[in-house]
Amino acid sequence: SVVSRNGAGSSVGSGGAGGGIHVGAGSRANVISSTVNGNFATAGGGIYNAAGILEVVLSDLLFNRAGGSGGGGIYNGPGGPATVRSSNIAYNVASGSGGGVYNESSATLTEGTRVFRNTAGSTGGGVFTASTGTSDLDLMLVFDNEPNNIGGTGTVV
Repeated sequence: SVVSRNGAGSSVGSGGAGGGIHVGAGSRANVISSTVNGNFATAGGGIYNAAGILEVVLSDLLFNRAGGSGGGGIYNGPGGPATVRSSNIAYNVASGSGGGVYNESSATLTEGTRVFRNTAGSTGGGVFTASTGTSDLDLMLVFDNEPNNIGGTGTVV
C-alpha cells in the first residue's frame, strides 16, 4: 500500500493529527509492506496513534512533516503501544520534538529498523521519548538525525 501526499488540517475531526494514518483510541492498525510518504499534519505527519495499537512492519515512512508539534514520521500518544519492525523512518521533519518518532507511551523499534536523516526543531531528531514514555530500541539503528539522534526525559532501553 502507498499512503502519499495527504494532510490533516486543523478543521479535520482528528484535530490535525495523522496526516497519512490516524489510529483512533481502541483501534488497531497493521501497516505492513507499505509506504507512508509526503504527508503532513499538526502532529504525526505520517502516522498518529491516539491510544490504539499500532504495528509497522517492512514499511517506509519517508518525507512526512508535523508542522505544529512532534512526530514527523510517527506520533505515539498516551496509552498507545507501537511496534516498528524491519522498517525505515527517514527524511521526516517535526517543528517540535521527534523528527522521526515522538513517543508518549510504549514504543518498540526493533529487528533492523533504521531511523535516519530526520530533523526536529527542538530535540530528538531521530527518537524523542516524553517523560511518560518508554522506548525500547533493540537490534536497530538511529543515525544522522538533527539536532541529535535521541532526546527527551523518558526511559530508553
